[in-house]
Amino acid sequence: MDSDTSDSSVSVSYSDPDSDQIRNNQETLQSVFSNDNTLSELLIGSYQDPYSFDGSFTSIVAYEYSQLGAAIGINTHITKLTIDPNQRELDSLKKSDFLVGLKRNSSIRKLEIEMCDIGCQAIASILACPNCNLRSLGLFCMRPKIDDEGATYLVNGLTNNTKLQELVLLGNSIGNIGCVYIASLLGNPNCNLQKLGLYENNISDQGAITLANGLTNNIKLQELDLASNPINNIDNAVVEAFSRVLCNTSSVSSTFLSNHALKELDLSATTIRNLNRNMAWLQLEYLRKLNGSNNKSHGTDKSHVAIKKILKFHPSIDMKQLFEFGTDDESLKALPYVVDWFEKARVAVADEEDLIDGYTISHRKLTAIYQFARFMPLLFIPSSVPTLIHRNMRDQLDADMNKLKIENGVLRQQIEKLEKEIAMKDAKISSMTTKDKKKLDDELIANSSLERNTEEQRSLRWREIVRRRMRMSWPGRRGVRG
Repeated sequence: MDSDTSDSSVSVSYSDPDSDQIRNNQETLQSVFSNDNTLSELLIGSYQDPYSFDGSFTSIVAYEYSQLGAAIGINTHITKLTIDPNQRELDSLKKSDFLVGLKRNSSIRKLEIEMCDIGCQAIASILACPNCNLRSLGLFCMRPKIDDEGATYLVNGLTNNTKLQELVLLGNSIGNIGCVYIASLLGNPNCNLQKLGLYENNISDQGAITLANGLTNNIKLQELDLASNPINNIDNAVVEAFSRVLCNTSSVSSTFLSNHALKELDLSATTIRNLNRNMAWLQLEYLRKLNGSNNKSHGTDKSHVAIKKILKFHPSIDMKQLFEFGTDDESLKALPYVVDWFEKARVAVADEEDLIDGYTISHRKLTAIYQFARFMPLLFIPSSVPTLIHRNMRDQLDADMNKLKIENGVLRQQIEKLEKEIAMKDAKISSMTTKDKKKLDDELIANSSLERNTEEQRSLRWREIVRRRMRMSWPGRRGVRG
């Protein structure tokens, strides 16, 4: 009797599945193998309502999970897979080759795993598989919970993954160290995540700030859920970190390069107090909503979001910095682009008030043109006379410069000619015999002696002439002669 009672209780726990369960498993397996296009959502496990899915599969036999994995590997119609087994079902699944078949699948877009220990390494291997076409991955309340080490495995698996758009790690134990790895993923150009859910983990202020900094160059993440984490926002550090990333007001260029993608940030149910009365929080909320703002004619144009931020936080745009890039003429070429920018600004705020902080778009455009006139006075002098004088002076200088260039070229040619003649004479001397060199030396000595004698004779002659003139001009000498 006792044994019969024991057998009856075991049948309820699927040690001896009833005919309905066996038939359901067979039908599901057959549908997966035959690539039935009516089966797009599949549930594995007994913890959720099977009627919410197109098919379900529950077993405690490892071989049956291996069969199911092989069938999923060749299936092209399943788009959503949910794994939520009890412990006995999970033990059988882990002993099977189910994951081997799952890695071969390329049709599943959404994978949800709840309250089971499949292992972050195994999941990371799926994410790194070339066949993986997942767009959404949810790991809910895993047992054991995903910690910082598990987050590291997941990030490594996503390093070269360009397809995943949503990652939800709800109800786990990821802390500040795990945020460092997740932030590096957000800064990876290959990362295409648009939604990141870290609800109910162990992330504190430091981890939240790390995630905020990871979004500095990210242009894709739109939603970040940090609700129910131990975030205190001491001295508004967390809120200010996110505000700085969404709008860096240090310069117009920094504002333009800020993050214009994040439009949903959930810090609710944290230990941040008095959020509604916190000015820093209100500023962050304004920026977040601005990122999500739409233009009726252009949709969510991120360039329009950047323009709105510049208009909001830079009431007077300094045109002087444009003159640091080149000459006055080159700077003047930027004026049409500046005017065109204000025309784009008019379109960007077309659905809103054309008045931002007391300055209309037209007023700001005129102010920018005035600044150009102020910083480039020579190009805006009313009289044309000074401009004509400067132009004539410049023409004269250009002519003189061209003349000098021509003279320089002639001198260069003459120098080259002399250098060639010297080289030819040096070559001729080097080719002479010793006898010829001695003869040349004797001639040079003779010539120098002749020149020296000639010079001495010339000197004596000049002395004689001077002496004669002195005699003729000396009065005393005349008297003696008379």
